Amino acid sequence: MQLLKDNISVITGSNSGIGLSILEKFSDNGSEIFACYRNMTSDFENKISSLRKNKVTIHLINLDLNEEDSIKNAFDEISKKTNKIDNLINCAGIIEKSIFQMTSKKSMKKMLDINFINTFVFTQLILKKMIKNKNGNIVNISSTSAIEANAGRFAYSSSKAALVTGSKVLAKELGRYNIKVNVISPGLIDTKMLSDNTSEENINKTLKRVALGRKGLPEEVANVVLFLCCQLSNFITGQNIRVDGGLFEEEL
Repeated sequence: MQLLKDNISVITGSNSGIGLSILEKFSDNGSEIFACYRNMTSDFENKISSLRKNKVTIHLINLDLNEEDSIKNAFDEISKKTNKIDNLINCAGIIEKSIFQMTSKKSMKKMLDINFINTFVFTQLILKKMIKNKNGNIVNISSTSAIEANAGRFAYSSSKAALVTGSKVLAKELGRYNIKVNVISPGLIDTKMLSDNTSEENINKTLKRVALGRKGLPEEVANVVLFLCCQLSNFITGQNIRVDGGLFEEEL
């Protein structure tokens, strides 16, 4: 059974990690996909070619959330091909490590622009189609760092926390149009972004606080995104769902 048959979905950050797993999961479930990416790689090209062999419709859309012209151009490209969008998954984001005293204004602005401000600029454009059709799902990928407030992640945690709050406001405003807005906050997920930005020591330390005792897989996050975009979740909106294996606070 394909849970997204006849759906049209836009996925940002679809060329790696969690975004790529969402792309695969949605293609397996019958959705036509606009796969937004910033940097094209041979691995991503090969993956798209492989998925298309299964008669899946995937449109490649270049999108750089650090460039406003790129955001408008991406939306224009999508608009040329469809007047309907059922699902928007905002997965693109960046991360940077630095303690508060060493966080520059430039770095903070870039983090907020990509993870929060321009994510919602892109969402505003996509919403034109959802509101017109009085239907849609928006899923924003945040992080448990937005809640845990990890040391050394001032800019990142702040931007992801803003994403959570902004999503809850949107859920209240858009419910009358039958548009649902939810957030997923992944914990330790086995991706290149995790390994590139978190030391093995800190990963092992955090794993001691994970009830299931392991890192999550990107497809385990994608499963929750799928649930939030199919009819099984028709009465769920304004929620922040943690996919973290049971991450708990350190015992005193």
